[in-house]
Amino acid sequence: MDDNADGKPDLIEHYGAQGKLVKSCEDSDNKGWPDLCWIYDDHEEAVQAEQDTNHDQKPDTWFYYRAGQLVRVEQDTNFDGKPDLWEEYNNDEILVKREKDLDFDGKPDVTEQKEG
Repeated sequence: MDDNADGKPDLIEHYGAQGKLVKSCEDSDNKGWPDLCWIYDDHEEAVQAEQDTNHDQKPDTWFYYRAGQLVRVEQDTNFDGKPDLWEEYNNDEILVKREKDLDFDGKPDVTEQKEG
């Protein structure tokens, strides 16, 4: 689908063998390539999203959902391909925990707990 008529698809949908939507990718910022992809389960419900925020065509933020609710976000703040910021959310999608990897070794160095 090319919503803005620039000759490049703005939305690409992938369907599995049974005709169910398994992934959709969109060019939300009109850069010419997908920067946000959604992954769906067998019920065509979004369970994960991947976003490219620095326009290098690689995901650097990952969103995880359960029953349509955001439960976790992982972010690659130094763009090395590995998450170094992890956030957890409660059933109201309120941030309840944040962990940061300050030395980029893949392990949290700082943990912040929030009430919620």
